Parts: sequence; C-alpha cells; structure tokens
Amino acid sequence: LLAYAALAAAAGMILGNLGKTEGQVIGLGVILSNVLAMAGGCWWPIEITPLWAQKLSLFLPTGWAMDAMHKLVSFGDSPMAVLPHFTALALAALAAGYILTRSFRFQ
Repeated sequence: LLAYAALAAAAGMILGNLGKTEGQVIGLGVILSNVLAMAGGCWWPIEITPLWAQKLSLFLPTGWAMDAMHKLVSFGDSPMAVLPHFTALALAALAAGYILTRSFRFQ
C-alpha cells in the first residue's frame, strides 16, 4: 500500500501540473480515479468479471494493488508472493516521480 500511495501521490501531482484550471484537474481526477477503481477491481471482486477484464486489471496499478492484497488476505499467501506487485508499483512510483520532477510548475 505504501508503494501504491507513492504512485497515486506522484500521479496526482502530475495531473495537477497538466490541468489549466482547478476545475479541469478535479474533473479529470474524479473520472480517472473512478475508471481505475472500476477496472482494477476496487468496486467489486475482479473474479466476477469476464476473463478479458481480469487480464486488463493486471495492466493497471489498481489491479496490481488489489491482486496483491487479495493474495495476502484471501488466499493467505506469503509476502514473497506479492513481491512482483510491490516491485512494479515501486518502479512506477519512481518513474512518476521522475516525470514529476521534470514537469513541476512553480507558481
């Protein structure tokens, strides 16, 4: 969850830099967060969706986080089982942080 929170914070700041007005940033943030939550399995168990939706969720950060938590909580897997998920989230957070440092606008 720490790696996901770092990624979400960096992505939110990048989104804030891209928007021209506060309304644009808020609207896009709400839409993107809802779409990512739906497609990643945060709204309902991803297992009840079609196979293509389950595969799609594994390409999204929300899907990585939900799959990792599901493995730990529901299936009782060891923390080593979710190491690939954590690594992917941490690398994505680092990449987003790098992009943020290059695009940050001071006002």
